Amino acid sequence: MENWEKVKDEIWAMFRESAKRQEEEERKHAEWKKESDRQAAERKAQYDREAAKYAAEAAERKVEADRRSAKYDKEMAELKEQIRKSNEMINGISDSNGKMAEESLYNSLNASKMFGNVHFDDVWRNWSKDIKLVDKTTLKGEYDIVMTNKVAVGLVEVKYQVRKEDVLKLADKQVKAFKILFPEFGSYKFYLGIGGMSFGRNVENEARKLGVAILKVKGDVVEIDDKNMKVY
Repeated sequence: MENWEKVKDEIWAMFRESAKRQEEEERKHAEWKKESDRQAAERKAQYDREAAKYAAEAAERKVEADRRSAKYDKEMAELKEQIRKSNEMINGISDSNGKMAEESLYNSLNASKMFGNVHFDDVWRNWSKDIKLVDKTTLKGEYDIVMTNKVAVGLVEVKYQVRKEDVLKLADKQVKAFKILFPEFGSYKFYLGIGGMSFGRNVENEARKLGVAILKVKGDVVEIDDKNMKVY
């Protein structure tokens, strides 16, 4: 009987120790969970702070980028407007100088009625015409100065600044188009001239090679080089 009581006491002692250990484990687990929750909350708070900081910085960068973009767009618009006005001014000057050159050349040729040692009866300005061709396309032609007699036609193209392309176009496309646009002159002899205030590089050499007369406007004087002029 005494042994049973002793065993019983030992069993209860074991239960109490087990319960104590379990209680300790639960306490430690609770402390660990509390600490873990605290650290998680701290990490989340830190993440939220950094996310808010990054979001604020991103918003600031966007505002700055938008401001710079708006400034750039404004500056580009102002630059384009300046370029447009400059081009208008330059084109206006070129057009004005081109008209002055045409006026000077017309007055000189109309006064002398001579071009390449050929006498012409009439001197005209600004002939233009367009016709429909068989293939349904439209052929257009504009001619600054036209000189005519009973057997010959003189065509003078006038530019403020003459380029090589102007000479090539006159000697090929323009004279051919004239004969189609004005068939009544189809059998005439054609003499060509290129005139202006300024001549680009190699333009004069190209004109001489093609047999096109060179007419230079220098102030009130018109200089004509028609030594190499040929019949087209």
